[in-house]
Amino acid sequence: MYPRLLGREFLRFSPEVQRILHQCQSPWDLLASQIVLLESAILTHGMPYPTNLEMAHQVQNIIRDRGAVPATVGIISGKLHIGLTDHDLAWLARPDTAKVKVSRRDLPAVLARGGHGGTTVAGTLLAARQTPWGSLPLFVTGGIGGVHRAGQNSMDVSADLVEMGRSSTTVISAGIKSILDIGRTLEYLETQGVCVGTLGETDDFPAFFTRKSGFRSPVHVRDERDMARLMATHHSLNLDSGILMSVPIPAADEATDVEEAIQQALALADEKGITGREVTPFVLGKVNELSQGASLKANLALIKNNARVGADIAVELAQLVRSSIQPKSHHLQLDRDKASTAETIQLRPMVVGGSILDLVTHIRDPVVSMDGSTHLGTVDFGYGGVGRNLADALALFDLNPMFISAVGADDLGRNMIEHNEKLDKSRVAILSDHRTAMYNIVLDCDGAVRLGVGDMSIHTQVSPSLIQEQLPRLEQCSMLVLDGNLPQESVNYLLQLDNASNVPVFYEPTDVRKSDKFLKSGVPSAVTYFSPNLKELFSATGSAYSYDDLNDCNASLYKAVDACVDMLTLLQVIIVTMGDDGVLIVRRGSAHEPLPLRNDPGSKSRSEFTISATHYPVRKICDAVSCSGAGDCLSAAFITSILNHHSQGQAVAAGIQAAALSLGQDMSVPTMLSRDIIDWQSEAKGRPIL
Repeated sequence: MYPRLLGREFLRFSPEVQRILHQCQSPWDLLASQIVLLESAILTHGMPYPTNLEMAHQVQNIIRDRGAVPATVGIISGKLHIGLTDHDLAWLARPDTAKVKVSRRDLPAVLARGGHGGTTVAGTLLAARQTPWGSLPLFVTGGIGGVHRAGQNSMDVSADLVEMGRSSTTVISAGIKSILDIGRTLEYLETQGVCVGTLGETDDFPAFFTRKSGFRSPVHVRDERDMARLMATHHSLNLDSGILMSVPIPAADEATDVEEAIQQALALADEKGITGREVTPFVLGKVNELSQGASLKANLALIKNNARVGADIAVELAQLVRSSIQPKSHHLQLDRDKASTAETIQLRPMVVGGSILDLVTHIRDPVVSMDGSTHLGTVDFGYGGVGRNLADALALFDLNPMFISAVGADDLGRNMIEHNEKLDKSRVAILSDHRTAMYNIVLDCDGAVRLGVGDMSIHTQVSPSLIQEQLPRLEQCSMLVLDGNLPQESVNYLLQLDNASNVPVFYEPTDVRKSDKFLKSGVPSAVTYFSPNLKELFSATGSAYSYDDLNDCNASLYKAVDACVDMLTLLQVIIVTMGDDGVLIVRRGSAHEPLPLRNDPGSKSRSEFTISATHYPVRKICDAVSCSGAGDCLSAAFITSILNHHSQGQAVAAGIQAAALSLGQDMSVPTMLSRDIIDWQSEAKGRPIL
């Protein structure tokens, strides 16, 4: 499964958290990140000013002093921040700052109006899932919401409980707030599949202000090391529900005399008609008043204690993950039974194509007017070029590709080739008399490409002579991958060279004007795989098409199949990307046959093979940021699946997952892309067309 992330425009990571996430290469790295999440509703609605701000700083300092990384979650000016600065904390803590208490249901409205807010447990757990590796593993709070007293009549049940059933994050708390119905809350958590436990000397479940509630926890762990083991095991099981680990308030800080104050406060709330999310802050404030500050003192003590315990768990967990042998991934495994060691280990794919600096202009206005007027939007830059994108993604999938390309001897070129440490750049030519290629892509408010302007003259320098200098013997390649940015003579040279070998060729056309270059090579049958979109397919085959052909899924499918059938006398597999309408695979043989790992040069008669056409629909990504790299990421995952002998359905499923990750980011190839983030064993379900 791939993660479902908020749109980039609504999400902000602090520099410290961003740096840690960039260093993560797998979900296990995230587990060892030592990030400890903190909510902000306690800051905005849980304590009086300036006690709230002092508490926030003290809790963050406790976590940092014990070797972990605090990350308070909050909403400022319509952005969900994961990691707040001192200035951010001060802004949210001030009594004159207009802010709301934000749970899952409140998030769209607060973000839409650019508001400020403190996240509840539920809101913070939603934020925890906003990383490409899954949920951040650890969240420290004071106490969670629950089933309100007489909740069996009012149906007043906190969203915290539901969210814990949706999130794999572990929540550290002092139990359930004693103003709630603790017994019914524990029953509800069991229904949600949440693992509930107590960390300490006994299995007594605490009641926030006191160490015992009269209930016992189903799970008992004695110390932070045992807790780290529990979290690592929970992570290995890939459960969608989380853990609630209760930590009793220190004995010296118990507020055992607050029950009478709680009953009075609840009665007063009922009398005043206070309901919903306003109940907890009202009751806690009134309890503090009636207890003459004893409850606030206890609240401060327990949140600091939870911070100490949470930080120690984060450090123990990181040490456990880094020192132990991680469980074998259920993801990509090299298949040594079906192929020789030389094929799967020693052979490397060779990518030959363009390296381009992409300027991504994202227009926010719903209507784009080509009349010289200024549009609101953003301008970002990233590293692209179809060949470079494919090589970049294949490197992130641990295939160690060889890459032949050319860049200018300028800062842009140098930065581009150093961008991915995993990518072998030894065959990239750095040319002092040429500029690095640049491409300005213009996206509309839906993320669709509206216009592109390219400065790509350097691609002419990726000539047969340059390729000859860098190209190893083709027998050393597991696959030859070409993009349409290459000059026609270079495409001709490579395909003629490959025609005498058994190495499969994957041709990515890049755009409609370059889609037929392999057909002009004189040896088009040297190509094994062709991966066009609909426009590129129709352009390559000379098929006339209309607007309806592109926007009606059924019309597109049958017209695309007709266009592909004749090409199969030359090619073995055609992978047609259809945007929101999914992927179409038209090939020689059945969809259940292995994907070809050998070239089969020479045209075939239509009677020499059977044909299958299978359509794989996809779930639409409504909050796509950019479509520019999705096809390249899909192709890279498909190639990885081919080289590891996966089925056609598995290759398509992997490609769809990789494309979805790209759609959610402004970079063509997201840095979080990796072997471990893709479920290589899942299989896409297709609908036969032929």
